[in-house]
Amino acid sequence: MSRTIHLLLAGLMVLASGPATAATPKDAIKKIPGVAPARTPVLQLVNGHALVGTRCSGEFPDYDHTMKFFARPSSICVRWDDRDPVASAVWELWKDKPGPVDQKVASGPLPTAVLAGGTHSTFDVSLASLPQYNETDTSQKYFVKVVSRRKADATDTQVSVRGTLVHQPKSAEPKPQPADPYVCGPSPDQYVRMVGLTVPQLTVNQTTSTAGDGDRDELYIKVDRKGPGNDTGAKRLPADDDYYEAKQSATLTTTWTNKDQKNVGRPN
Repeated sequence: MSRTIHLLLAGLMVLASGPATAATPKDAIKKIPGVAPARTPVLQLVNGHALVGTRCSGEFPDYDHTMKFFARPSSICVRWDDRDPVASAVWELWKDKPGPVDQKVASGPLPTAVLAGGTHSTFDVSLASLPQYNETDTSQKYFVKVVSRRKADATDTQVSVRGTLVHQPKSAEPKPQPADPYVCGPSPDQYVRMVGLTVPQLTVNQTTSTAGDGDRDELYIKVDRKGPGNDTGAKRLPADDDYYEAKQSATLTTTWTNKDQKNVGRPN
């Protein structure tokens, strides 16, 4: 014959039971205030909160109960906060799976120096065992918790409130907007655009009627630059004191001859 004893202690509830045929469903455990999920019928007192963040330094670190990411970080920082003094403790990384049983991914001990940190301790947890990206269509949830013991003889086990990690699907990651090539920033060299202008074809429909020119005009192109900076001088094509031959009814493509009737190529 089994019996159940209910004890209310400091606002937390401890439930103990005799022999049972099955573990308490984890979803039911989550609904009991102040009680952490356990893997046996015996539920344990909560000892602090496992808060997760991306860094362990700074006056106001970005800790929270839930951390979301698309690309897996190499490690996360965990702060075991509002905890009671204990003799020993280990961290555990679990994958939150459907059903009553989760999958333990990794674990490690907390050194004595970490445990002596007052009411909170910080430590790193490697996520190398998780995939870099979540290739599925749904978010994959993991959680970090701290299992501690008040006494050195491994009695009075406690489990912290867990910190949740959400590995979001890679397909849902927002795509960055393409860079606007017309927007310049504070560093001009970073946004230099090399622009090439060419004249692929020119047809001489009618030359001028200047006495002595016959059927040929003298043509040159002057390029002026306007804008910020010091390079505001003009450039003449094909060269200073030179010109292109522009003969009546001619179509210039690859062959552009100068005043010496030498091919100097199309203007660039």
